[in-house]
Amino acid sequence: MFSKRLEVLSKYICPYKQFADIGCDHGYLIIESIINNEVEFAYGIDNKKGPLNNAKNNMVKFNIPEDKYKLVLTSGLKDLPQDIKCVVIAGMGTDNIKTIISSSFDKLSNIDRIITDSHRNLGDLRSFMANLNYSIVNEEILLEDNKYYEIIVFEKSLTPVIYSSDEIEFGPILLQKKNEIFISKWENELVKLQDIYDKCSSKSVLEKIERIKKILWKLVV
Repeated sequence: MFSKRLEVLSKYICPYKQFADIGCDHGYLIIESIINNEVEFAYGIDNKKGPLNNAKNNMVKFNIPEDKYKLVLTSGLKDLPQDIKCVVIAGMGTDNIKTIISSSFDKLSNIDRIITDSHRNLGDLRSFMANLNYSIVNEEILLEDNKYYEIIVFEKSLTPVIYSSDEIEFGPILLQKKNEIFISKWENELVKLQDIYDKCSSKSVLEKIERIKKILWKLVV
């Protein structure tokens, strides 16, 4: 109904029938999930009144029954009810996602699935979540409006979560899927890094270039 990105985020909420959208903004993910993915109840959480007012107006606009959602003015996970097992933290950078989670470690005992859509530093996010014993059960990369989006679905694990350095950097499931969009993202990144290296001859940049070339070679042969 809305963007492909919201559609994919909503899809991965299944099989959970309730979820919380952290930083709900306009509320479109909640609307998409209730209308198209049989979500029975959603919490829309934001730390600003403006986005919550926008979300409320959109709920009315799309005729979402009031008993299907609750909009809460609060920060992150700190006031999350215990019965919410799935949360979405999307549309922000890895540092913000880590801050939200780090501020409420006690809430993780109740949360089985965390779905993220970070703008940058995906390797850092994967490593952080692995250290919290959340494994990656799915990943999807999208290209919308000339921007790459990587949606990662983390699920609580009963055993230690260990990934290789390549899996941390590039994504264990994305490496398996060999998605054309994934390949194009890293080809574009390679061009940018090569331009940087041509200007400064940085050893670390050269190492990153060689690493990306190695991964791309594996994917296209």
